[in-house]
Amino acid sequence: SSFFKRKVAVAVVVVVLSIGVASTQAVAAQDKNATAACEAMAEKLNQRYLVGSNRFNTTETGQEARDDLREWMNSNGILLSMCNPQGYPDVYGPCTDEYPMDHIAATWVGLTDRAKELVEADTFSPFPVFAAGVGVVFDPTFEQVQVHCSSPTDSTSAGRQPNEDGPGCGPMTNNMLYGKDSKFADVQAYLAGDANATVEFAAADALKQYYKMVSKWDQMNWKQGEDFAEAPFNVTCKQIVEDSLGLDPWPAVTPAENTMEACRAFISDPKNLNKGKFGPFQVLGSAGTWDINSTLIQDALGHEFCIDDEDDPCIEEGSCPGKPLEWVGVCTWKPEDFMTSIDFQHELGSMKPARVDGPSAFLWNEISVPLEANTPQGVEAVFHFGSYFDTFIANSLSQSPSETADPLPADYAEYAKYAAQKLAEGYYGGVPVVTVTPTKENALAGKIFGCSP
Repeated sequence: SSFFKRKVAVAVVVVVLSIGVASTQAVAAQDKNATAACEAMAEKLNQRYLVGSNRFNTTETGQEARDDLREWMNSNGILLSMCNPQGYPDVYGPCTDEYPMDHIAATWVGLTDRAKELVEADTFSPFPVFAAGVGVVFDPTFEQVQVHCSSPTDSTSAGRQPNEDGPGCGPMTNNMLYGKDSKFADVQAYLAGDANATVEFAAADALKQYYKMVSKWDQMNWKQGEDFAEAPFNVTCKQIVEDSLGLDPWPAVTPAENTMEACRAFISDPKNLNKGKFGPFQVLGSAGTWDINSTLIQDALGHEFCIDDEDDPCIEEGSCPGKPLEWVGVCTWKPEDFMTSIDFQHELGSMKPARVDGPSAFLWNEISVPLEANTPQGVEAVFHFGSYFDTFIANSLSQSPSETADPLPADYAEYAKYAAQKLAEGYYGGVPVVTVTPTKENALAGKIFGCSP
């Protein structure tokens, strides 16, 4: 009957409305829970950020030192990694910096007493990290969140070979004395009289490749070139960078002496930075050492690796527009020496040139941690910069060459927020999403993490 039909229709409407109300209530409860989780995590991270005078100290070495450092980091500072989200509408985890590595390049941030002094003086960033839209915070209570080694600046860990401390901790793979890819090691063996057919070929080929790099010879104009055996050697280090590598130089720092023993002595005291050599990263990367007048080079080539003509003040100051300062010493800081590496970072922050406006945007530390840290078990929060994102990127661009274009679309902050939420809900198993607003005022108040949009 029509009456029955009307009753059914009314019942259906009531059910639909009930479902709608229940659904709305569920979403509201979900939002409330997410807000509560965010607020709790933000408060936790803000407390950890305020390190103060709580310096890390241990008498242990090796794994025991790593365990002590994990325990200390559970209440001191933030171990994190910046990353570039991938995908839309699906966002794929894990979130990484997209460099293929056998470890994660992480960063530690924390307002120690010394960092606070430098932040107040506008010479050190409150949140010195690689510029990206999203980051993950590692949970030190997870046993795989451990420090293999650290460096006070970017250390090009992707180009370092493993050592007894772990991946990304040894010398650069092409380091002249220790690198597994070093051709000069064969030259050294040859000069030492340790010669066989393999060594003789490798030594000769190493010298050929070097002269191929520094000479102007071209098979299309084969009569033109330079006879370095007869004429004075005149290839400058700047020419090697510009002509052979085609890149603008950026700064690097290393002990003046290239031995492992000298490196270990150098990194024991931040004041040794005054004895370090600042030079172009590309030359250090090519030679594997700044000791361009070493006995090995002189014996092998009959002259220095290149003539040091660097006159760019930014190289000597270790602060070039838009470029990080690279640590290229043959050693890195062991877990037990973690605090000393942070002291080095602060020492570099105190050396900021007056021509740089505000704190350097490119002075982050680099820490090697296991890949397993970047899993749902190892990540306790995902963060983005919210409404501060454009300011954060603008700070980096303001210290970059004027011709540097903004590599991100105007609405990227919207994507970063979206991607952070998707990563937290998906790959990272429902961890909280927090925002970070690292202004000087927020940092000094211990309030850089929050839940604002």
